[in-house]
Amino acid sequence: VTADGIPRGAKIVVPTRNPGDAAVSMYHHTNPKGHGGFGYLGSMSHFISELFLKGNVESGCIWAWHTSWYRAAQSLPEDRVLFIAFEE
Repeated sequence: VTADGIPRGAKIVVPTRNPGDAAVSMYHHTNPKGHGGFGYLGSMSHFISELFLKGNVESGCIWAWHTSWYRAAQSLPEDRVLFIAFEE
């Protein structure tokens, strides 16, 4: 995401989530034991360290996604971007 791609005057709400919560949720989403559809059979530890933290998951890298929104927000007026946590 870049500020160049945001229409003039648009106001943006960026939903965020605690990375730990997101990792556990995504693990269950991918694991058939958690009723996930991706058939991942490895351990949660492996999933988090080798897939989630490295961005090798369905939704991509959580760190790059947050960084791109943070950088875009820094180049826009303060009232144009609202970050709100899922947990709020």
